Amino acid sequence: MEIPIQYKVTKEFGILGRVTGKAKKVVPRPPPVPYTRPAGWPSREPSNVSAATQDDQNQVCPVCLTNGKDMAFNCGHMTCRQCSSRLSECPICRQRITSRLRVYA
Repeated sequence: MEIPIQYKVTKEFGILGRVTGKAKKVVPRPPPVPYTRPAGWPSREPSNVSAATQDDQNQVCPVCLTNGKDMAFNCGHMTCRQCSSRLSECPICRQRITSRLRVYA
């Protein structure tokens, strides 16, 4: 087995395993301070009404805004069955619709 030329050169120059001591010592930064809300700021309690409204908006067809989403396209976006029959491109991402899948809730 032949000894690689790189190993021979490092032995010749005596740089194998040598420490120069010129590297800077790296000191890690302290961890971030946890965020605390100032005492004068009022805390907002999450509203269940807005969450319910937002959930309803996510389930409504983005085309007609009345029917629920029950048809999925190959891109993953959804509309209602009535609107999907009139579409050739996804109304969200404009990708050509090649397959439709009826979704039952």
